[in-house]
Amino acid sequence: MTDRADGDAVGFVSFSLQWVVDAFAEADEKVELEVELDRAWIAPAFRRRGWDETAVIAIAEAVKRHIDHVQATTRWPRDFIAQLELTVCADLYSKSGEALLSKCADYVAMQFELYPAPQRLEVSRIVLDGRW
Repeated sequence: MTDRADGDAVGFVSFSLQWVVDAFAEADEKVELEVELDRAWIAPAFRRRGWDETAVIAIAEAVKRHIDHVQATTRWPRDFIAQLELTVCADLYSKSGEALLSKCADYVAMQFELYPAPQRLEVSRIVLDGRW
């Protein structure tokens, strides 16, 4: 993250997306996507200026775009809709990290509330999982 397009770096955030698909015929057609925050840091001079919100908005938009891409590029059986469980998780080391994770889960949830559409992957639940 930078203060301006050509400005100095003010911090960083990294995360990963991991899919788990139960492919057995007798299964409940459950699909899980785990959004794991890996590292987040903002320079002390830029804290409490909304940069954490900027970071979690970017993560939430990336999650939504990723799911939209999977839906658009996958061949689905007729009338198939899988229940998608989204887990927003991280290993936590501080109260500020816990607050950032909670805010990230809130913004991910908002992405699917603000932009609903008929989906092959229907978000059935969003789980917040902060691991101390």
